[in-house]
Amino acid sequence: MKLPLPNRGQPFDLSLIYRIIEEINNLWNEIGLRVSSYSSIQTAKENISSVRSSDVRTVAGFINVIDNDSVKTNDDKPFTYTFDRAFKYPPIVSTSLETIGESNTEATKSSTVILTKVSTSMVEGIIKFEKAGTAAVRVNLIAIGIPV
Repeated sequence: MKLPLPNRGQPFDLSLIYRIIEEINNLWNEIGLRVSSYSSIQTAKENISSVRSSDVRTVAGFINVIDNDSVKTNDDKPFTYTFDRAFKYPPIVSTSLETIGESNTEATKSSTVILTKVSTSMVEGIIKFEKAGTAAVRVNLIAIGIPV
């Protein structure tokens, strides 16, 4: 229920204050602490933090690593993705590779992504190409963690 705003200079209105507090309590009952409103995130080797889901930070992004360039068998192409704001602990990062442009070649299809370092501020990795040829690949990533 939307409450009316008081007029300037209006005397203290006990019934209005009562309604405001009543609506705050109703709101608390609607969005209060529920088990489903918490997320569990592993923040260290075996430590799991339970935080409100609204306090979880998610970053989804991509970086073009190679765009229609030649690669050799077992070539590694490094990449770095820097977060716009740091996490409190290194986040959990998931990656996938995507073909970009018209390069749907065997070199592109045989590529794999390996994360070499995940820190609070960036992700580093390599794309390994198992076959030679022309390749065009980008790394899509999702990082989930606890903000600073």
